[in-house]
Amino acid sequence: MSSLRFEYKLSSELTQQEIDEILGVLNGTYLSTTDVANFRWKYLENPYGDSLHMIAYDGERGQDSQAVGAMSFWRNDLDAMTPAYQCVELAMLPSHQGRGIFRETLDRCVDRLDGAYLYTFPNFNSQPGFQSRGWSLHRKIPVSVHLPAGLLKEYARRGPIPDDYAEWRFTRNPHNRYFIYRRDGKSFLLAKRERGMFIAGGMLSQDFGLTEVRPKILLSCDFPGRLLRLPRKAAAILENPRYVATPGFIPRYRSDSL
Repeated sequence: MSSLRFEYKLSSELTQQEIDEILGVLNGTYLSTTDVANFRWKYLENPYGDSLHMIAYDGERGQDSQAVGAMSFWRNDLDAMTPAYQCVELAMLPSHQGRGIFRETLDRCVDRLDGAYLYTFPNFNSQPGFQSRGWSLHRKIPVSVHLPAGLLKEYARRGPIPDDYAEWRFTRNPHNRYFIYRRDGKSFLLAKRERGMFIAGGMLSQDFGLTEVRPKILLSCDFPGRLLRLPRKAAAILENPRYVATPGFIPRYRSDSL
């Protein structure tokens, strides 16, 4: 008989012990570390409201129970009409991988988010698991290379990223640093990628105190039809079509890793 049990909590329901247990699983699985400040910013200070968290335990409640898995559906709405959640942190301790925790808990999380739009930008390891549970490939978005003038004009046509989102997501982020590119009296959001290159995320209504940079070329994931692309670089978007699907554009700045 399996000794695994699962707890499902909204962000506002989590105790400090449960937050520490989630962080313990993440930091015991990934090479990078996640701390309390980042967790509180991402989930407890989220202007859209509660996210959904799953914690998997090995053992009954008590001193011998150990947190061995975690999954979070981050509240990250695309518009004002439909709540949306992006499946982000997903980790199982190496000692408990291959025991069906992902399969068991992903469907239960979906059940609890009835009526919402659910999506994810999976990595190479997680994509097959999502697709095996009925998540569909919305599209693949290659990373394309642009001269700033033309790219920023196209972002300007789409209008600015909402101020409340930009301030929380980019200026108050406790770990990631973001930048702006000023052109024609407008400010555009940039994030630094490997080899000193910058990827564009959209237009801002103001500079929000971000540092200005002026790289000679820019990367983008938001215009997949471009011919000049980075080889073997493509972001996939998966969605769960069980409740709500969106035929519209999902801007890359809504992902967890601009």
